[in-house]
Amino acid sequence: MQDFRKLLVWQKAHALTLRLDTLLPRIVQRTPRLADQLERAAESVPANISEGCGRETKADFRRFLTMAVGSTTEMENHLIRAHDKGLLETHDYSELINSTIEVRKMLNGLRKSLV
Repeated sequence: MQDFRKLLVWQKAHALTLRLDTLLPRIVQRTPRLADQLERAAESVPANISEGCGRETKADFRRFLTMAVGSTTEMENHLIRAHDKGLLETHDYSELINSTIEVRKMLNGLRKSLV
């Protein structure tokens, strides 16, 4: 369908995963399973966007965007848990949560435009 690298939402989701990568070592030392779940959820967002871009129909693309939205919600849950356990400092947590919510809003907007 289109080059996923040109989508601002993919760029922001990719940047979010890169930022999270810098913080995961703090989490993995105390809670490896939480770190793994958080990393998987984060990685699935840009991956689903890119995979959807490779599909032939808008309906397929929309389905992959829906999965990406679900992954942002899962990420948000894991970030809350990491913060509540004292694994993320408040400024890092706020940055990641705000970015996650921004990506989710962008995904929802893109989904609605594909009707």
